[in-house]
Amino acid sequence: MREVARLYEISDASVLRGWIKKYNSHRDLKDTSKGRTNSMIKGRKTTWEERIQIVLDCLENGKDYQEAANTYNVSYQQVYQWV
Repeated sequence: MREVARLYEISDASVLRGWIKKYNSHRDLKDTSKGRTNSMIKGRKTTWEERIQIVLDCLENGKDYQEAANTYNVSYQQVYQWV
C-alpha cells in the first residue's frame, strides 16, 4: 500500500485503503471539494513554456494547485507534479 501511495503521490496509504474499502463496498467515490469541477481526470498536452508559466502562476498564488488546474485546463496531478 505504501509503495502504491508513493508511486501515485497519494498523501498516505490510509487514504488508499479508504478508497479501496469504499470501492469494494460498492459505495460512490465522490469529490469532497464542494463546487469544484473534477479536474482529477482531465488533462491535456502542454508545452515546456506553458508548464513554466503554470508553475510560476501557482507559486505566486500560494500553491493553489486546484485553481491553477482549472485556470489552465490541466489536471491537478499535472500541476502538482510540475511544481
